[in-house]
Amino acid sequence: MTVSSSTRACFVEGRQCQWYRQIMGWLRNYRGALDQFGLRDPHFERDAAAWTQWASEHGWTYQAEAPELVGRYKPVYRFGAEVCRHLLTTQLHGLHTIAFEHRRYAHGGNSGEGINSLVAVIVLQLPGLPPEEFVKMGAAKTVRKLGGSVPHNYDLDLVGDELVARRASRLDSKWLQTDAELLALQIAAVPGSFWRPVSERLTTP
Repeated sequence: MTVSSSTRACFVEGRQCQWYRQIMGWLRNYRGALDQFGLRDPHFERDAAAWTQWASEHGWTYQAEAPELVGRYKPVYRFGAEVCRHLLTTQLHGLHTIAFEHRRYAHGGNSGEGINSLVAVIVLQLPGLPPEEFVKMGAAKTVRKLGGSVPHNYDLDLVGDELVARRASRLDSKWLQTDAELLALQIAAVPGSFWRPVSERLTTP
């Protein structure tokens, strides 16, 4: 059976229309997600100005956008959108410390439901690598084993020679300094003999 050129054209046009509708539908969902979840935050400039002033008054440096942090402490998400913003940097009790806000929207596939997250993150550079038995124990148990305490509402992770503290909220100047200071003070109080040299990272399974 011979298919006419007009039939082929209609078929191709139909497929193109279907692809076009799918692409436009995805774009509408994506743009809606950006607006809904604040990846396009109408208050971003206002917040950036406030953080700039706060940082200058409290001994931190400020960077409005931090794309270099995407995927650094969690795997990069294949689908969806994520941003790292409001990056603050300082030294607390001799420890390099950063804090930032991580926002993500991931499409839920055929269900059409999205996965949203907004997390404030504090990261402290440790004096070295924790012993293997403490790494296996987990960050929160390690802190408590060493006589410290975990600030309320935080989840802790050990990522190499960094302590990562996550809190399900926006980054807020009301608690940032206090919580970061508490974590840094507890780390600084640990005897230096506790830590392994960072060079051992290459031999750590």
